[in-house]
Amino acid sequence: MSFTKAAESGNITRFEIYPNLFKSDESNTTKKPTSLLGGAVELYYYESIFENSVKITTTIVDTGNALPAEDGTNGFVELIDGLKVGGGEKIFLDFEDNQGTKLKFSEENALYLNQLRNTTNDYSKGKTFTIDASSKEFFDNELTRVQERYDGKISESVKKIMTDVIKTPKTLDIENTANSYNFLGTIKKPFWTITWLAKKSVPNNQGKSAGYLFFETYDGFKYKSLDTLFGQEPKKKYIYNNTAKVPIGYNGKILNPPVVSTNIHLQPKLMMGTYNTEHKQFDFYASKFELKPFDFHKQEEGIKPAGRDFEFVNSEFTSKPSRITYNISDVGGLPSGVKLEEQLKRSKEVNLERQTITNQANMRYNQLGTIQVQVMLVGDFSLRAGDVIECDFPELSSKPNQEPSKKMSGIYMIADVCHRITSQSTLTSINLIRDSYGRKPNA
Repeated sequence: MSFTKAAESGNITRFEIYPNLFKSDESNTTKKPTSLLGGAVELYYYESIFENSVKITTTIVDTGNALPAEDGTNGFVELIDGLKVGGGEKIFLDFEDNQGTKLKFSEENALYLNQLRNTTNDYSKGKTFTIDASSKEFFDNELTRVQERYDGKISESVKKIMTDVIKTPKTLDIENTANSYNFLGTIKKPFWTITWLAKKSVPNNQGKSAGYLFFETYDGFKYKSLDTLFGQEPKKKYIYNNTAKVPIGYNGKILNPPVVSTNIHLQPKLMMGTYNTEHKQFDFYASKFELKPFDFHKQEEGIKPAGRDFEFVNSEFTSKPSRITYNISDVGGLPSGVKLEEQLKRSKEVNLERQTITNQANMRYNQLGTIQVQVMLVGDFSLRAGDVIECDFPELSSKPNQEPSKKMSGIYMIADVCHRITSQSTLTSINLIRDSYGRKPNA
């Protein structure tokens, strides 16, 4: 299949907006939706491992006389005036790529209007405006707070927050945590609380390094460790080269010259204690400070990186702590148990081992974007944020037959994905990241 044909415009098969019921409309509970299908000229769909909800941005062209007037006449009004948009309108949306992969938003996963903006009036072309919409949970997060006590596994607490506070009907892909943590909700928003817990979570299966991500994709909400995300089997394999056809063994070609960013910036990482941290903790029971060092190089064995090698930092700057952190030992504050007798028996149990977990998570987060690559693909709506793909990038060489780069090729995680449909083309733009260099020996 040629690029021209494969990148032809995909199809938006449904685009309906349900107006909100105003006081004058309270008796009309069957208010019909308005189709925006004919006016949609550009659609962007976004997912990100750094965002708690999916969203869309659509440009609409209003050529006038789009909707029947409601004043009893037989006239028509402009679309933007007839919609009576106030925010929070429900949107049903279906679209597909040229391989037949469909994304459908209706009923339980409907989108809701967040913003109507960039309204311009060009009398030669019509009026244009932009609609931004997000999932319902994005708005529910602004209306709810976490204020209960939570005991036990962190993963179970995340599940309870999503089901009892956010009350989402969507699929929850929550990776079990090895560690528990008792805490009181401090009237913070649910998504803030879950992101706060992510920094304290240690996986139960793959690897053993702390650090989770919480994000939404088309498939639902995910709470996954970095080790597990990077440890996935590649969903697809892509190549960038000068040949016209897709070589055997690959799912597709990267269309644009990849934009590669290598994040080597020593001083900020030293400030964050990425490589070596000294942690001081005050123990109330012993009435003394406990000192616990954290050396990145001693942690490497338990980490599941995407590549073969972490960045090579001069040992002169990693052999001693670059950051000193402090906390009070988390013992006795919220012991487990329903009855007082149970709590007293467990009053000396450590609630959270902050020294190791916090420093380990900081290290993983700081290494996450060591390499970033922006690529463009033929529209592929099966790709999700958090998926892992394999990419072969050529060595910079004057030779006609370029070999894949041993340093830059290999496993990458999709940090951000944007599917774009216009009247001319359907494309998928992705931002790839990984925490290390080189291809794994078994890849």
